[in-house]
Order: sequence, then C-alpha cells, then structure tokens
Amino acid sequence: MFRSILASKTRGIDLVRAQGPFLRSCRSFRASGFHPEKQVLNKVHQTIKGRKRFYNNVSVKRVESGKFEIQLDGRSLKTPGRNSMHFPNEQYALAVAAEWDSQTEKKGIEPGTMPLMTLTATAIDHISVDPSPTLDNILKYFPTDTACYFANEEERILRKRQIKLLDPVIEKLSKTFGVDIATTDAMITKVPHPPESISKMKDIVESLDPFALSALQCATMECKSLVLGLSLTSGLITVEEAQACCRIEEEFQIEVWGEIENGHDLDRVGTAVQLSAASVLMQLKDLA
Repeated sequence: MFRSILASKTRGIDLVRAQGPFLRSCRSFRASGFHPEKQVLNKVHQTIKGRKRFYNNVSVKRVESGKFEIQLDGRSLKTPGRNSMHFPNEQYALAVAAEWDSQTEKKGIEPGTMPLMTLTATAIDHISVDPSPTLDNILKYFPTDTACYFANEEERILRKRQIKLLDPVIEKLSKTFGVDIATTDAMITKVPHPPESISKMKDIVESLDPFALSALQCATMECKSLVLGLSLTSGLITVEEAQACCRIEEEFQIEVWGEIENGHDLDRVGTAVQLSAASVLMQLKDLA
C-alpha cells in the first residue's frame, strides 16, 4: 500500500530511483546473511531487533501542528529516545512508514532495513540536542578526504580512472560552494587544503539543519569523503556516481586480484544502502 501511495505523492523527484539500490539490496541479500544494520550509524530500536512484528496496521496522520506522524495500530511512533516523530510533509512520513510496513512476521523486526528511520531518529535524538559531535565527525574527513588522493604516475591505469571520475566532482563542488579543494598524489598524511577552504567548509557544514547533517554524516562516513558526501547530499551527483567514485580503488583491486564472494559484493550493498538513504532523506525533507 505505502509503495503505491508514496509513488503517487512524490512525482517530480527521483525518489524511486534513489530508493532502488536499497530495496533491491535488501531483497537479494537477506537470505545470504547480509545485515544492513552493521553499516548503520546509530542503531534504531535495537532492543526490538528480531522481535516478532508487534503491530498490524501502519498509518500516517496529520497532527495539530500541520505536520505528520506515523502510527502503529493507532499509537504514535516514537524515536529510540522516546521523542515525538513529526515529519514536515506527508511524503517523508509515508517513506518511513513504508519501512515499518515492510517488516515481516517471518523475519521479525530488522532495524537495519530501516535506514530512513535511522537517519531521522539520529537527527531528532542526537543532532538536534547537540550538533557538535556530528559536526566534528563530519569535518574530520576533509583533511584526509579520500577523493583528494590520487595514484601517482606509476599507477597510470588507476590514476586515469580517478581523474575521469573525481575531477568533475571536485570541480563542480568547488564552483558551487566557492571552495578551493586541493588534491595530491604524494604520500602525505593530510591533503594541503588552503586554510580559508577549511574555514569555508566548516561554515557550510555548520549551516545545515539536523536532518541534512544526519544525511551528510551518513554519506561522508560511507565514502570516507566530505567532498563526495556533500556532493551527494547537495544533489550535485547521483547515488550511482557517488558509489562509483568512493569505490574506484577497491573495484580496481578486484579486477586485479579477483572478487571475494560474500565480501566485496556485500560491501557494495552496504554502500548502496547508506548512500541511497542519505539521498532519499535529502529529497524528502524539503518537499512542499
């Protein structure tokens, strides 16, 4: 029910496409023992992990403030911190409701298959209360940003791929936000970003609301790159582009040495889950 309602109410955004990697991944890998919750930033309702689905009906209701809430058998859904979950628009509420509605009797509650719930609860319970730890966690990636390290001339094949995929992203982000982003192919500890760029990036991240910070933290940690995380959550690149960029070296090594079954393939799934969730949240939160 929620899939059809959600699709009808989100025309004009790339929501279905952004959700695709997550939905396909969960269907394909549940049977193989893949557990998306191992990739999730903050565990959501982990006390109910594996518990039999304890509700029959999932619904979305408008509350007095004009916002929307999710109800499980008529009871308002709370965050793990027992805070109210009020969504700014019906589409956002429906998307999270769909995650609860997709939980099955057979498997029980799987918090790791509810990434939007995770990111939303993180924003409400933690970032809204004190954003400092999240800001610090995000900004620490910039000096060692993986998107800014290139292979040297001796590894010309890998270097060529990095230049092809990463250069356009760095250029677009730099122009969009007015930040001079340095790159290097030297074996150094930190990328030599100009001090004013570090300050500017700090201002950009600090200007974001708790929900955007939750999404950005998720994408940045998954990519190990603030450049890629901010590019994704700002809509400058797609989920597929972000995944290709953050996995350049690993995919190159797989070509050289071969793929490890239930290793590399599950890594791809984990990345798709996190980046899709971050992208979908950013598309949903500001819908009119």
